[in-house]
Amino acid sequence: MEIVISVAAKAAEYTVKPIGRWMGYLIFYQNNVKDLEDQLRALEDTRCRVQNMVDEARRNADDIEVDVQEWLTKVDKLNNEIEISHLDENQTKNKCCIGLFLVFVQRYRLSKKAKIEASNVKKMKEEGKFDKVSYRGVLPGVGNSAIKGGEALMDSKVSMVGLYGMGGVGKTMLVKEISRQVREVRLLDEVVMVTIGQTPDIRSIQAKIGDMLSLSFQQESVEGRAALLQKRLKKEKKILIVLDDMWEGLDLETIGIPYGEDHGGCKILITSRHHNVLYNKMYTHNNFEVKFLSEEESWSFFKSMVGESLEIPVLKSVASKVAKECAGLPIALSTVAKALSGKSLPIWRDALKQLQNPAAVNEGVGKEAYASVELSYKYVESEEAKLLFLLCSMFLEDYDINNGKIAHLCYWSEIATGSPFFG
Repeated sequence: MEIVISVAAKAAEYTVKPIGRWMGYLIFYQNNVKDLEDQLRALEDTRCRVQNMVDEARRNADDIEVDVQEWLTKVDKLNNEIEISHLDENQTKNKCCIGLFLVFVQRYRLSKKAKIEASNVKKMKEEGKFDKVSYRGVLPGVGNSAIKGGEALMDSKVSMVGLYGMGGVGKTMLVKEISRQVREVRLLDEVVMVTIGQTPDIRSIQAKIGDMLSLSFQQESVEGRAALLQKRLKKEKKILIVLDDMWEGLDLETIGIPYGEDHGGCKILITSRHHNVLYNKMYTHNNFEVKFLSEEESWSFFKSMVGESLEIPVLKSVASKVAKECAGLPIALSTVAKALSGKSLPIWRDALKQLQNPAAVNEGVGKEAYASVELSYKYVESEEAKLLFLLCSMFLEDYDINNGKIAHLCYWSEIATGSPFFG
C-alpha cells in the first residue's frame, strides 16, 4: 500500500505542477503578451536614444565605442527574431471542441514565448544604459604632428612653436587636438585660443583673451589694456596661448602677451598658411608642416563622417572616388561628407562630376577646398539659407558677424531692391 501511495505522490508531482504552469500560461496570456509589447516599446525608446547619440557623435567625427555598436546590432537582431502573433478574435467564438482546443494550445505557446522574450528584452534594455557612446580619436595623419608640437611646447627652452600648411589642411583641427591633450594630461594650467585672421584687430584679440581668462578691461587705450593683460597672464605659472590663422607678423608685446625670458611659463602656438610668416616675422624656429592625409587615412575619416550608408556596395564604389577627389584635405572631406550623407546614388554621381570639374578657384584656396564648399552650397535645400550664406560671404574672413550687422545689410538690401531680402 505504501508503495502505491509513493508512486501516486510521485505521479502527482510530475503531472500537477506542469498542469499548473500550463494553466498559468493560459490564464495570464493577455498579461504576458502585453508585458512583452511594453518591454519592446521601452527597448525601442532606449535604442532610439542611443542611436541619436551615435549619430551626433559621428557628425562630430568621434569614434563609436565597440560595445555600443555591438548592442545596437543585437537589438536589431532581437527585434527581427521576435514575432508576436495575435489570436484572431473570431477563433475564440468557435464552438467546436477541437477548435477551442487549438486556441488553447496556441495561447499557451504564445504566452510562454512572450514571457521568455519579455525577460530577454528587459535585460537587453538594461544593457543599453551607456555613460558615453563615443570617444574623440586623434585625427588620422595629424597624430605625429600633435605629438611633436606638444613635445616642443614642453621644452623649457622653447617659447613659440609654429604650424604651417595650406588652407583646409587641418591646422585649426590640429591645434584644437593639441589643446585638448594639454588640458587632459594637465601639462599646463590654462589654454587660451584666439583666431587672428587676415585683418587682426588688437583690441578684439585682447578682449577675446581677456574673456577666456575672466578678465574685464577698464582701460580705453590699447597700451593700458596690454599692460593689464600682461600682468594677468604672468599670474599663470604655465599657460598655452594659441594664435590661429596668422597671415602677417604680429607684435605680441602690443597685445600684452609675454614670452621668452619675460615669462618662461607662457607657451605660444601659432598657425599660418605661410612658413615665412612664422620663421621670418614671428621668429619661430620650431615649425612643423601639416601635410595632407594619405589615401587610406582620407577614406577612414570620410567613412566616419558619412556613416553606415557607405556599406551599400554600389554607393561605396562612388564614395571612394569622391573621397579621392578631396585630395587628403580634412576640410574638403568633412564638408563633402556632410553634404552627401543620406543622399541617393544619382546625387553622389553628380557630386563626383562636379568635384572632377571645379569652377574657378580663389587665390590662396586649393581647388579641392573650393570645390567642396561649392558642392555643399549647391545641396543646401533652403533658399533663405543660401542667401544668408552669400550675405555672410560679403564679410572678410574671420570677421565677427552678429545679427545686428546682418539686419543692417538686409535693411539696405530692401531699400535698394524695393523688396524684402528674405521672401
